[in-house]
Amino acid sequence: MESDSVDKLIYEFQSVTDKNGKDILTKELHANPVHIMSVVIGKKAILQYVDKQNDGIVTSKVEEMQIHLDHIRITTENTTYWLEPHIRKEIYYGE
Repeated sequence: MESDSVDKLIYEFQSVTDKNGKDILTKELHANPVHIMSVVIGKKAILQYVDKQNDGIVTSKVEEMQIHLDHIRITTENTTYWLEPHIRKEIYYGE
């Protein structure tokens, strides 16, 4: 049986805070990396869970997005997300 592997860029939550600066990062968020599907200022961001393809986060309207070295900060009307990129190797087995 042959296998192929593909490197995928994923993001892990490093920090999630509400508008008052209160830490709201849960164990579930921390344990579920995401793909960034869409981030557009003035629209809702879509972050799809890597291991739950039919589930994810749809944020409130994005106010700002910044890249700091290799981290991404997405600020919405209600929440600020700090995301850290990682490369994940996915292995596919052929028949």
